[in-house]
Amino acid sequence: MTGIINNPRFVIEIKVPKADIIIDAPTKGDYNMMIQGTFTAQEYIKKYGICEEIPPLAESTADKFIEDVITALKEYREQYRDILGVPKKNDYSVGNENEQEFPILTHADSLVYHHSGIDMIQQRELPVIEYWLLLADAIKIRLSETQKGREYLQDCYIDMHSQITDISDRPQGVI
Repeated sequence: MTGIINNPRFVIEIKVPKADIIIDAPTKGDYNMMIQGTFTAQEYIKKYGICEEIPPLAESTADKFIEDVITALKEYREQYRDILGVPKKNDYSVGNENEQEFPILTHADSLVYHHSGIDMIQQRELPVIEYWLLLADAIKIRLSETQKGREYLQDCYIDMHSQITDISDRPQGVI
């Protein structure tokens, strides 16, 4: 099986034995459930399927289906990281030394809330790609508030654009 995302609707096509399943990209909440393993392939197809008939999937195929959806979304996010995220740099820290060392699981949701006004409950219902776009914008705006953050964003911009060799590699209709 393989997953392909077609724009602009963020439709995913998963090839399974004897069928192609066409589905919409999940909401942020359902994507998190897929990552945690609590959202089954049949539930996903039933909720997001665009095709008329839902083909029965063997258990091994169902597990692979979920993996392929997650992989397709991650590959899409990486392919458009200049829009959907800030690249990681190992040699740069934006925070100060006295900040909390343990990750806060809702920090990203809090950033999106303060940026967009969309509360954490409503964020679960956003399409995951729209959530990633809001999160990327929120992070970039937050970083641009300090001189150190602006320098980091400038470094990221230079890094990202030095790696782009041919813009024609992108599918048509993508910004």
